[in-house]
Amino acid sequence: MAHLKEQIRAPNGTSACAVATRTGIMRQQSGEIMRDSKASSSAATVTLARAHLHRLKIIDDPYAEATLSPRLKLTLYALQRWPFSSYGRSATFSFLAARTMFFDESVHEAIREGIRQFLSLGAGFDSRARRLHPTKGPPANPSSST
Repeated sequence: MAHLKEQIRAPNGTSACAVATRTGIMRQQSGEIMRDSKASSSAATVTLARAHLHRLKIIDDPYAEATLSPRLKLTLYALQRWPFSSYGRSATFSFLAARTMFFDESVHEAIREGIRQFLSLGAGFDSRARRLHPTKGPPANPSSST
């Protein structure tokens, strides 16, 4: 991904590094990287889908709903009622369920093989690290978890 990097001098004399990417401006100061905007809408939408799929007991993600904005919590509520319920059973939701189950199982397999650490880049609001902590162990049947 192409990006522009520029050293910035703040009025108080401290310096920071700004990186411009196609997704927005990020600042790095004191070793931390921060985006100059709100959370990504695609990350929030995927979290909405995971919360909905969890309510349908298709995937196990009890943390998804807690990270939703009030507007998306209202959308989650609407997805369970007519006439919006058909949207919550669309091909997009099926794809997100399959993708979540595939990566969850990949992490479980890595844990079983002895991998103790993994990195998830561009994870948005993903709760996989919390949900699949090695000491917790893989659930016998993800759809039966609460």
